[in-house]
Amino acid sequence: MKHFCIQTNDLNVWRSFLADPEKQWKKGYSAYELAHSWTCIWIIKRHRLRTIFLC
Repeated sequence: MKHFCIQTNDLNVWRSFLADPEKQWKKGYSAYELAHSWTCIWIIKRHRLRTIFLC
């Protein structure tokens, strides 16, 4: 199995992967909620790393 990596630190990138963004990109739907959760986690980790390395 091949692996690939896509930078997804912007919610619009997540939305672009949906088959029907108008129908699936709504609060309460799994795609929307998952993208927000992962993006939030990424922002927190990035902030913590900056804090560690800048101190």
